[in-house]
Amino acid sequence: MRFSMIGAAVGFAAGAVTGIALKDKIMGGNKEQNSLQSQLDEVLAENEKFRNRNKDLERQVEDLLAENKKLRAKFNESDDSKDDLADELETAKSKIKSLSSQKEELERKVKEYKENCEVLEIQLKQLKNKE
Repeated sequence: MRFSMIGAAVGFAAGAVTGIALKDKIMGGNKEQNSLQSQLDEVLAENEKFRNRNKDLERQVEDLLAENKKLRAKFNESDDSKDDLADELETAKSKIKSLSSQKEELERKVKEYKENCEVLEIQLKQLKNKE
């Protein structure tokens, strides 16, 4: 919007200045009139080129803004994903710590049961020998 207003203002100003400057000269004669008419046509053609270039630039700006919006959304999504992964990592660390504690407890119990088994085997042998 801003670019089209600027382009229109520039075009209008260029046309008005050219028109005023050429007005006095046009009244001078046919040869001068033809020369001035060709200058006016050139200025108008250049003005049209600027207007078209302005439209192209506006489209490019709109495309870039849309791409910027997409990239920001993707970045935010990536950031959310990163946060989710961090949460999962913390949960996994907590589970590992818990499982390590359970493993140590089970190893202690297994060792205790083995010792009890050995004692019971010795007692069983002693009882068998007494008989």
